[in-house]
Amino acid sequence: MSKSLRIVVVDNSPLSFQQVQTSFLYENVEVIWMPKPSMVYGFRATIDVILIDVSNVSDYDIVASIHQKHPSTAIFLLSESEQYDAFEARNAGAIGAFLKPLSAGVIQNRLTELLPGLVPPNLDDVFVPTQAQQQAQLVSFAISSSHQNDLEAIVEELLPLVVEQVLRLQLAADTPFKQILTTEIRRIVELELQSTK
Repeated sequence: MSKSLRIVVVDNSPLSFQQVQTSFLYENVEVIWMPKPSMVYGFRATIDVILIDVSNVSDYDIVASIHQKHPSTAIFLLSESEQYDAFEARNAGAIGAFLKPLSAGVIQNRLTELLPGLVPPNLDDVFVPTQAQQQAQLVSFAISSSHQNDLEAIVEELLPLVVEQVLRLQLAADTPFKQILTTEIRRIVELELQSTK
């Protein structure tokens, strides 16, 4: 049976792979371990998410080249907090990071939100801010540290750009998210047109 969603874990240690694989053991997700980043370049099948270990500054260049090779793939970094650089991560094309030691529950929760098909979408649970509430908030997936406030300030400035890029990627392909969004927009427009008659 082929899996409908694919996650690639790029880390020379198999521990990260094992935690991600355990997280999605009962889901329709294929988790592949690649101990070397060079293995991703030749991979021809569709990859939904890449989780890649970053342990030094030169690894961000590798992430950027992988992002160029797989531009529609969501890339998350796996890193120790000391090696993580939010600015470099954003420039490399990563949309988030999981700090080591990894938590299988945190990874599963975050990726379940991202991957279509794991959880049936329910628009009633989606929070839509009013005009006065349209300020993005950083949701932290790691324990707070002394660098957290600086990171939150950077993310607060960059989050609109990231959201725009994610929406462009999501709306470029025929995904469940695009279908839901299109249906909701049509419904709202029809309601508005009916109310103005």
